[in-house]
Amino acid sequence: MRSLARSLPVAVCLGFASAAHAGTFVPNPVSIANAADDALAQVTLVGTATGVPAGGIVLDGSAGPSDLTLLLTLRYVGPGSPTFTQLGLFADPLWSSVGWIPGADVDWTSGAHTAGSAAFAQSAAIATGAVTDVLFITVPSIDVGKVLLFGFTNGSGSASGGGQAAATWVPEPGTLALVAGGLALLARAARRQ
Repeated sequence: MRSLARSLPVAVCLGFASAAHAGTFVPNPVSIANAADDALAQVTLVGTATGVPAGGIVLDGSAGPSDLTLLLTLRYVGPGSPTFTQLGLFADPLWSSVGWIPGADVDWTSGAHTAGSAAFAQSAAIATGAVTDVLFITVPSIDVGKVLLFGFTNGSGSASGGGQAAATWVPEPGTLALVAGGLALLARAARRQ
């Protein structure tokens, strides 16, 4: 029993430490519409990482090696083909950087962050149905239950070319299963002793 008592705090701490960055937002993808409820864009969380992802280019700020990195894509759903799109992510985490991973899709051309409130990125010209390369935004951590607000603007010059949508940060289902499985193994070990 004594060895179990020593291992339980370590196992629980390791489980929660490894789960600290594992999460997703709900809904995913986030659909952004304007005030007239016209669909504009969909933002999809395609994964998470730590620090600057492989092949990533930081557009603004600096990412710590253990920062949570959100990997996002944006699909433009209309109307028209604007000269650019701009995506903003607003919340109170201290955003540390914004950047992109070059690929075969629409490029991100610039980005900026304001520590404590927002991260922005602007794409090149985009056509309806097109998807951007992966955009990444880093933050030290995001609390479970945090509401993230996405703001979108298209460069069409139209007053109806912008909108907002919200998503909630939740634990990734697989992470909860791993923590629960670890606790079940510890409970079984306790019964055996």
